[in-house]
Amino acid sequence: MGPFYKRSGFVFLLLSLLVSAVFIGGSNWFTDGHPTFPTDDSYIYFQYARQLVSGHPFQYNTGDAPTTGMTSFLYWITLSFGYLIGFRGPLLFLLAFLIGVAGLLISAWLMYRIVEALVGAGAGLPAAVLFLVNGQIVWGYLSGLEIPLFTTLLLFSVLSFLRDMEGKTYKRTMVVCALLTISRPEGVVLGCSLALLLLLAGHLRGLKEGLKGLQKGWAWVLLPFSISIAYLVMNKAVGGHFSPSSGSSKSLWIDPHIFSLIYAGTSYVLDTIRGIFGAGYPSIATIGFAGHSPISYFAPFALFFFLFGSFAGAARELRSRQISGFTVLLAVFTIGVGFVAFTSASGFQHHRYLIPFYPIFILCMVAGVFVLSSALGEKLGERSFRDGLLAFFVVLSVVGLVYSFVQYAFESRLVRVATVEPAEWVRSKLKKGDVLGLVDAGALKYYGGKKTVDLLGLTTARFYGRWRMGWGAVAEEVSHMTKGERPSHIAIVSTFAEKSEGIESLYELFGDKVYEPVPIYGMGQTIFAVDYSSVDAGRLPVSDHEGWIAVDSLDIGYLEDEQRCRYSILSRESGARLDVGLHSATYGDEKKIADGGRLILGGERFTISTLPGKTLRIVTRSVSGFKTFRYSPVLPDGYITSNAPPFTPVDVYVSGLKLEGAGIKTLGNDTWCETVLEVPSQFVFSEKTTIEIIGSYNSFHYWFFQK
Repeated sequence: MGPFYKRSGFVFLLLSLLVSAVFIGGSNWFTDGHPTFPTDDSYIYFQYARQLVSGHPFQYNTGDAPTTGMTSFLYWITLSFGYLIGFRGPLLFLLAFLIGVAGLLISAWLMYRIVEALVGAGAGLPAAVLFLVNGQIVWGYLSGLEIPLFTTLLLFSVLSFLRDMEGKTYKRTMVVCALLTISRPEGVVLGCSLALLLLLAGHLRGLKEGLKGLQKGWAWVLLPFSISIAYLVMNKAVGGHFSPSSGSSKSLWIDPHIFSLIYAGTSYVLDTIRGIFGAGYPSIATIGFAGHSPISYFAPFALFFFLFGSFAGAARELRSRQISGFTVLLAVFTIGVGFVAFTSASGFQHHRYLIPFYPIFILCMVAGVFVLSSALGEKLGERSFRDGLLAFFVVLSVVGLVYSFVQYAFESRLVRVATVEPAEWVRSKLKKGDVLGLVDAGALKYYGGKKTVDLLGLTTARFYGRWRMGWGAVAEEVSHMTKGERPSHIAIVSTFAEKSEGIESLYELFGDKVYEPVPIYGMGQTIFAVDYSSVDAGRLPVSDHEGWIAVDSLDIGYLEDEQRCRYSILSRESGARLDVGLHSATYGDEKKIADGGRLILGGERFTISTLPGKTLRIVTRSVSGFKTFRYSPVLPDGYITSNAPPFTPVDVYVSGLKLEGAGIKTLGNDTWCETVLEVPSQFVFSEKTTIEIIGSYNSFHYWFFQK
């Protein structure tokens, strides 16, 4: 180990400690001596760690159905071990922060080693420095999330790949890839892909040599795949889904449509290429619910050097029938960005899902600088040209680092005001047995101590996917909970309320405002008591059906009811999704009734329980004017309002037989109306009867009677 390498290590250590001290100092100053992470999700990990040590693994609240709301299984285990040995309360915050500091140091060292191996002496130090002064990377590493653990393992897997190729072995890389698969959901894809690339690289070195290595270490080769399968099976067994509920509850795949997925994914890829890597923010798009954007993630022209370094390097390797460093870096970057784009396509919190791939971008960018300066060296002076370029990138990165420091400190204060301080109120003011519904599940639970219901479904199993179907579906789910389970209070953070389309459906449940922060920082958590009188009042029809037997019902927007009745929408707008909304109206008196429903543009199909050979009466509730939010891969997203006429003709098919003269009645925007359809007994010849209603109308509730 030479003196230059030792000096570089000292630079890494000093710079890592310096930026960490500055960032935590800013948080401490902005929070009046109560340093706080800039994201609430960090405290979700803390709560799961506390529950694991308390003997309730996977239960966010003791007694809850199990969930996998901790995105990283490995990071959860790491924090749980820390909690077990005494890192509790403020010390758990310290442990998470120190993991970030250690991650900065180790990742810088890995960056140094990788670039030195690929480019040559002198390239490692600038790459590591650019890594340590990148503001968004530092923000991510010190945010209390799994980012430092996942990114460090990702870099280590690349270095291990290079070393194992030299040593003609598989063991080290396979172990790191196995750990990578349980560090984040995309780690499953990346870890297995790297393992396959290593096998292919060994094959390209010579079939005999590759097979020989495989025969010696076949058990190690299977390790990443075995761990991946075990991890996926665990998620499925615990949470009911192969991916963790923290990500899958908000995923694009909850209600997939091929054109919507393609549109969202490709739009995100193009936007991030122009905005993040092409230094186009903030003019391209805003970031996250708060709408704030850093000046830039990378300096202008960084994308050019990245492309020159990565594609040129990978092309050289592949032409010589080799898979080595640049091919691996380009594959990791492409797979990682693509995975994020086509699963979440979200810029939430500074595109934090992309942060683990920024170091890969920097590695290839530095390589591009060295390659290009070497090619132009004779005319421009290689050393001067290269140092000038690197100085340009470092200076602009430092400017971005200062901006990110201010963001980190300010956001720490926002999280303190919006979640930690309300949690203290929750702990002292809510009574035993009260239940708090929320959309930020971290600090309000960890510090508040009361039972919580996560309306987004990250940590409460029954709300999985509801939010993606519209806030009316969330309100329906809340209203169908039993009195001991349903929230007595709901907390909504202001920025979420402002940015989340259709959330006004939830407002129908709000009663008195019991907690409201002082709006000093423009963001806060408001807590409401919940009033269920309007939704409870609409469980039964108001029309008289004396002498009839109630055989079934279907509450539109209540997803459990829809699943039970095998409900499907026959839409005329291919790829579009219309949210479930909650509408409030009366039956012409003073009594307000709120009910979830859907705007139907095409028709509905469902199957109900029936008594064969008896006349069937279908009772449906509707209203004239109904507002809902539409997502479309072709048309602009936005609210649409239907205004149905007093009588809307529809085609009704019962058991495949058409019911003549059917239609849906309405009385106005603010008045519920019930339509009664009589179905002859000969239409009903089974214990399960399928009904199709074709037309455009507003659908809220069905009741079915027979005699």
